[in-house]
Amino acid sequence: MDELLHYSPEELNLAGFRLQYLEVLNWGTFNKVRWQIQPNGHNALLTGDIGSGKSTLVDALTCLLVPHNKIVFNKAAGAEGKERNLLSYVRGEYKKEKEEITKVAKKVYLRPDDNTYTVVIGNFHNQGYQENICLAQFFWIGKEGKVDKLLAIATIPLTIKDHFGNFTDINDLRKKLRNIAGVQLFNDNFSQYSEHFRRLFGMNSDKAIDLFYQTVSMKSVSSLTDFVREQMLERTDVKEQIVSLLKRFDDLNKSHAAVVHAREQHQILKPLTEACIDYGNVTREIENIEAMLEVMPAWFAEKKWVLLEEAIEDSERELERVTQQQKHIAQELYDLENRRQTLTQDIANNGGRRIEQIASEIKRHEQDKDGKSKEFEEYERFALQTGLKSVQNETDFQSNIKKANEINEMCIHLEAQLREQRDNLVSDLRKQETECILEQRELQSLKERKTQIPAWLISFRTQLCVDLRIE
Repeated sequence: MDELLHYSPEELNLAGFRLQYLEVLNWGTFNKVRWQIQPNGHNALLTGDIGSGKSTLVDALTCLLVPHNKIVFNKAAGAEGKERNLLSYVRGEYKKEKEEITKVAKKVYLRPDDNTYTVVIGNFHNQGYQENICLAQFFWIGKEGKVDKLLAIATIPLTIKDHFGNFTDINDLRKKLRNIAGVQLFNDNFSQYSEHFRRLFGMNSDKAIDLFYQTVSMKSVSSLTDFVREQMLERTDVKEQIVSLLKRFDDLNKSHAAVVHAREQHQILKPLTEACIDYGNVTREIENIEAMLEVMPAWFAEKKWVLLEEAIEDSERELERVTQQQKHIAQELYDLENRRQTLTQDIANNGGRRIEQIASEIKRHEQDKDGKSKEFEEYERFALQTGLKSVQNETDFQSNIKKANEINEMCIHLEAQLREQRDNLVSDLRKQETECILEQRELQSLKERKTQIPAWLISFRTQLCVDLRIE
């Protein structure tokens, strides 16, 4: 509130966008000279004699805001029909003369040449925000004598002298205006032009433009109520709204019936869908099992082939080891034979009881050696079969014992698992065989009779008839 006290009443009345100035060039009877009025945001009174151009300036301001096809030009002067149009303003029509021969009224123009052009500029200034919205329209005579238009909106003040002069043709003017910051061109599209300046002015609807057009050239108001009803209120077609409402209700009713019908169909088909899903799952599981059964012989053959290759490699390594061992033993045997011969020769040379003892010990040690060799070979064979390494010393032997105990525990655990798995499979097999026998009996019973009554119920009925002694 304190801020409002610093402004004078005149400054407070200038809030919003207000007309700063209006410029025209070659508009109607304002010929070849740039004409300008400057309200500077204040209320202005435009007076003058009849025919001095008051309505012409009002029409220029109206052209900036109202679509050209809706304007009745010279309405401010009381014109009822289309005695003026946009072409007459661009060419500068100022009177009509009758020809002496034909007695037909002929229009007289200030600018009969087609090279003429017209410029109308209106700048609106918002003093509170220091903003400008400048509307500019450029007209020239195009093909077939029609008026072509170039519409422009700028956020900076535009003038005829600075911005619409010194150009060679319309393309040069367009290029010149596009290079100016804040200027936007719309060519001959008045709807986009109107939508853009209404958005800049903060107008939510084009009703304000229609009201401006109705009041700018108004002479009198016979009925204020009728004027407000017709010009300031939106028209409402009740019958059309009722028809639209009935049609919408009918569409919604049909949609609701369709939704209810679809929901009923969904509830009916839902069990079938679930059964189809279960059937598909079971079918896929059966197909997977059958596929596994088909590839199982090949899988086992591959595993067997791998095991046979490993066994062949182990046998070849064992054969090589035994061959080396045989060579070593043959060498030892050869050395011992040489030693025996040497000893035999020594005995023959020296003789005595000690020699006989030594012979007896040699024989006993030979027997022990043979037994130990057989035990060692058997141990080596078992160790290699179980994946243990060959023993070269006591440490290797202890390591093989520890590893053998671990392998034994693992084999016991694996044997228990396989036995349990075998028992489960045998139990399932027996259960499946029992069910298969029952199903076969039921199928055989159904083949023997025409009804679909279960066999147990037939048996029950037969027994009941026997007990009651009836057929």
